[in-house]
Parts: sequence; structure tokens; C-alpha cells
Amino acid sequence: MKSIQTLILSLIVLSLTSCGSSQENPAESLQWRGPNRDGIFNEKNLLDEWPEQGPELLWKYEQLGAGHSSVAFGGEKVFTLGTNLKDSVTSLFAFSNSGELLWKKELGKEWMTTWPAERSTPLILDGKGYVFDGLGVMHCFSIEDGTLIWQRRLIDELAGRNSQHGVHENLIIDGNRLFCTIGGEESNIIALDKETGETIWVSKGTREMNAYCSPIIIEHFGKKYYITMTFNALVSVDVENGEVAWKQELAEPKYGIHASVPMYHEGLLFIIEGYRDGSRMFKIADDGLSAEMIWRHDSIGPQMGDAVRIGNDLYVSSSPKRKWFCIDWYTGDIKFSSDKLSEGTIIAADNKLFIETYKGVLAMVKVENNDFTILGTFLAPGKKGDHYSQPVIKDGRLYIRYMDTICVYDIRKK
Repeated sequence: MKSIQTLILSLIVLSLTSCGSSQENPAESLQWRGPNRDGIFNEKNLLDEWPEQGPELLWKYEQLGAGHSSVAFGGEKVFTLGTNLKDSVTSLFAFSNSGELLWKKELGKEWMTTWPAERSTPLILDGKGYVFDGLGVMHCFSIEDGTLIWQRRLIDELAGRNSQHGVHENLIIDGNRLFCTIGGEESNIIALDKETGETIWVSKGTREMNAYCSPIIIEHFGKKYYITMTFNALVSVDVENGEVAWKQELAEPKYGIHASVPMYHEGLLFIIEGYRDGSRMFKIADDGLSAEMIWRHDSIGPQMGDAVRIGNDLYVSSSPKRKWFCIDWYTGDIKFSSDKLSEGTIIAADNKLFIETYKGVLAMVKVENNDFTILGTFLAPGKKGDHYSQPVIKDGRLYIRYMDTICVYDIRKK
């Protein structure tokens, strides 16, 4: 049986209708987990099956340093982060599409107290990149050469309270506002001017420490809300002024992990609490000022990782049960389960599911006859465990990160 410390390590690393829709910024063509932060990538003409040895490896880089940062894109460049454990410095890497290292820039000291190294992925928008590091320092840089544009030590400056294993938040922008959760009692959630870094508003939020949740912005009946999970609460905040619309207590009061992204569709909000506390679905009131839980599964949900929704079908893994489930989005009824792959995270593209398990198995899956049909698998580089970085698909290429290595595979039809 794994110790609590080992379990926690596993967790760290990581169309507008009357009911509204997930927020999409057209300029943010490929942010965290795709254009809408929901794991759906708008790719077509992908292979229908993989060769036995896996898809063709286009390029590989093996000197990133430690960390679980995924990849981001902008200005014909590929970006990621890595931490040198010898000097505890995190660096920003920029590659060409062909894999040439264009430049490497040091950002500064990184979280090293427990389970060290950078976990967040850069957010790229309008020629600038943004990183919120493990120590609670916000960096804004030029994507041309990595030059620092502005920087703020937010947790220190605003009396925030960092979580026990450091910041793990993937940032989000709406308009000119850059949002983050710093966990202070008075400055819990903040909005910054993305161009200058100046504070637009400060919210008391839940007055709890931050967690490892990456937020979303939804538009619900014409009004926008920032939604995240703090140490033991789910909270919705008005993006215009930081006022709390509603909050809900969560089930896991001891560790405050919640290393996932909330999902929103047609007035319903799905969350994975992480650790071993399952998942829940909430219905948001039409006025946006309250939310009611309508179904839950106490043992369905990965320790860290996310789900995808395709139509009415929600695909999500279970760490306790070590298998995958297809759940009806509206009712919570289990449509089917599959033990062909163990728990992990999931994305989707071209009517296929792409799953990466914690042990590093990459699988392309088709859903048919209430089951998973495996269209191909291969083993990602690295040891058989701790594969927590999010896979990404762009321009027919599958990007995989494991610690100091990034691998890029060609998954296009020829």
C-alpha cells in the first residue's frame, strides 16, 4: 500500500445559448487543454490506427530538466519549462516546429521544498507569454526572445498563502484581465492587467489556501464567471469585479489537492476533486448566484488528470478502480466502463480519444459498442510511472513531455 507521501507526490506533479457556454477567446488558439480548456483539439485527418511500434518520432529533446510542464505555442514556436534541480532555477525553452532549440531563458528560482520543479504550462497570447511559478511569482515575457516584460512576486507582495507543495495553476486570460488564485485571506483571487501586471481587482474569494486546480471562465446567461477550486471549496467569482457569486464546500478537507480543470456545458459544472474523493456535477442557477449538486460518484476520478465530454458522454478515469468510465453528462448514469487501460488523463481529436496513463502508456481509442477499441498503443520514454504532463495535439503532431524529455510524433494520415 502506498504511503500518503507517495500518493501526494502523484497528485502534485501534475456557442452562446440561453444557458451560456465555456469562454473561448479567438486569439487564444491553443491554450491549456485546447482552445476551450476542455481537452478537445480541433484536428482532422489523423491516423486511424498506429503502427505496432507507435507513430513516427519527428523530434526529441532530452535536456529540459525536471518538471511536468506541457507545451504551448505562439509565433511559430513551441514553448515549455524545465527546472535544473542542482541550482533550483527554472528556464523557459523555445523550439522551432522542427525541434531546433531557438533559445533558453532563465526565469528564476523555483519551488524546491517538497516535490520540486515547475509544473505549470506557459500561457501564450498576443506575442506575450505568462508563467505563474511554484513560488507564486508571475512572469510576463516576449515570445520573440524570452525577454522579461514584467514580473510580480504576488504571494509575497499580497500576503497570499501558498499550498503545501507550491503553485500548480495553469493561467487564464479574458479580455485584458489575467487571473490567478494566490490563496490569501484578503487577497484570495486577483485579476491583473495582462499588459502591465497592475492589479485590476482583489477578491476575498474563499479565504482559503490555493489548490492545484486550473480555472475556467464561463459565460452563463450573458454573464462571465471565473471558477476554480481552493483548498476545500469550489467558487464562482464575477470576472468584472471579483465578487463571489457562490461557493460550495468540497469533500476532501485534509490535503486540498483538486488537480484538475472544471468543465462547463449548458448550465452544468463538472469537477474532479482528485486524491480519492471522486467527482461531482452541479447545476448553476439561472441568475448565476447559486449552485446545487445533482449527482456524484465517490470513486470515479483520477488522482490528477482530467476528463473530456463528447456530446452527452463524459469520459473519465478512476484511480481507486484503475479503469475508465463513460458517464451520462446530465444524469450521472454509468453507460459503460473499460479496464483495457489504467487511470490517467485524456484528450480528444478527430472522433478519437487519446489517453496517457500514469505508467506512460499512450493509447488511441475509438468508442464503439459500449466499449473502448484500442487503435494503437506505445510506451512513452521514461520510467513506468509519474507520467502526469498533459499530451497535446497540434497540426497533426502529438506532443508528449516526461521530466527532462519532450517527444513529438507524426499522427497525420499520409
